[in-house]
Amino acid sequence: APFCIVAFLGFSSVRPVLPGAGNCDQQPSSAAEVRARLASVCSPTNIMEAWRGDICFWPPVNFINFRFIPVGFRPAFIGFGQVIWQVYLSHVANRTSVAQV
Repeated sequence: APFCIVAFLGFSSVRPVLPGAGNCDQQPSSAAEVRARLASVCSPTNIMEAWRGDICFWPPVNFINFRFIPVGFRPAFIGFGQVIWQVYLSHVANRTSVAQV
């Protein structure tokens, strides 16, 4: 679970400096703009929501994986879970951009 916080910070701290991030189609023009974008994405509310999501999502996925999935299919099952998890993280990170519109 502590890794979730680190992963979310890494996931969401790169996003604001990329072109097309949020509702803007250009890279930030100044360091102040980058800081403002980071502050909106890496808010404590977003971090805690991602952490709660991690606690609710990964333990059941791992339980199902190790209890019911044959050994040969475990990497594919976890990969599928990872896709779902990335969609969730993207939703949490982009929710502030959509709310501002």
